[in-house]
Amino acid sequence: MHARYVRKLHDVAPGGLGVEIEFRVRRFRCENAACPAVTFAEQIEGLTPHSRQTRVPRGVLTQIGL
Repeated sequence: MHARYVRKLHDVAPGGLGVEIEFRVRRFRCENAACPAVTFAEQIEGLTPHSRQTRVPRGVLTQIGL
Protein backbone atom coordinates (compact mmCIF):
# COMPACT_ATOMS: atom_id res chain seq x y z
CA MET A 1 0.00 0.00 0.00
CA HIS A 2 1.31 3.43 -0.99
CA ALA A 3 -1.15 5.92 0.56
CA ARG A 4 -4.83 6.65 1.28
CA TYR A 5 -7.21 9.42 0.31
CA VAL A 6 -10.83 10.35 1.05
CA ARG A 7 -13.41 10.18 -1.73
CA LYS A 8 -16.81 11.86 -1.32
CA LEU A 9 -20.08 10.93 -3.05
CA HIS A 10 -23.40 12.74 -2.95
CA ASP A 11 -26.62 10.78 -2.51
CA VAL A 12 -30.27 11.34 -1.64
CA ALA A 13 -31.63 9.93 1.63
CA PRO A 14 -35.12 8.33 1.73
CA GLY A 15 -36.53 11.57 3.20
CA GLY A 16 -35.22 13.58 0.25
CA LEU A 17 -32.36 15.22 2.15
CA GLY A 18 -28.90 15.33 0.64
CA VAL A 19 -26.30 12.97 2.08
CA GLU A 20 -22.55 12.90 1.62
CA ILE A 21 -20.79 9.54 1.81
CA GLU A 22 -17.06 9.39 2.52
CA PHE A 23 -14.86 6.46 1.50
CA ARG A 24 -11.26 5.97 2.50
CA VAL A 25 -9.61 4.60 -0.65
CA ARG A 26 -6.22 2.89 -0.68
CA ARG A 27 -3.55 3.63 -3.28
CA PHE A 28 -1.05 0.96 -4.22
CA ARG A 29 2.37 1.09 -5.83
CA CYS A 30 3.27 -1.38 -8.58
CA GLU A 31 6.54 -3.14 -7.79
CA ASN A 32 7.00 -4.28 -11.43
CA ALA A 33 9.41 -1.91 -13.22
CA ALA A 34 7.80 -2.72 -16.60
CA CYS A 35 4.31 -1.75 -15.41
CA PRO A 36 3.03 1.51 -17.03
CA ALA A 37 0.88 2.29 -13.96
CA VAL A 38 3.25 3.35 -11.19
CA THR A 39 0.42 3.75 -8.66
CA PHE A 40 -3.23 2.79 -8.77
CA ALA A 41 -6.26 3.06 -6.47
CA GLU A 42 -8.67 0.34 -5.43
CA GLN A 43 -12.04 0.48 -7.19
CA ILE A 44 -15.44 0.64 -5.47
CA GLU A 45 -17.95 -1.72 -7.06
CA GLY A 46 -20.73 0.09 -8.93
CA LEU A 47 -18.86 3.41 -9.21
CA THR A 48 -16.78 4.77 -12.02
CA PRO A 49 -13.32 6.03 -11.05
CA HIS A 50 -14.45 9.68 -11.18
CA SER A 51 -18.01 9.43 -9.82
CA ARG A 52 -19.15 12.30 -7.63
CA GLN A 53 -22.72 11.03 -7.19
CA THR A 54 -24.53 7.74 -6.71
CA ARG A 55 -27.15 6.55 -9.20
CA VAL A 56 -30.15 8.36 -7.65
CA PRO A 57 -28.98 11.99 -7.92
CA ARG A 58 -27.28 11.24 -11.26
CA GLY A 59 -30.61 9.87 -12.58
CA VAL A 60 -32.45 12.97 -11.39
CA LEU A 61 -29.98 15.24 -13.17
CA THR A 62 -30.25 13.13 -16.32
CA GLN A 63 -34.06 13.47 -16.29
CA ILE A 64 -33.80 17.24 -15.81
CA GLY A 65 -31.32 17.46 -18.69
CA LEU A 66 -33.54 15.46 -21.01
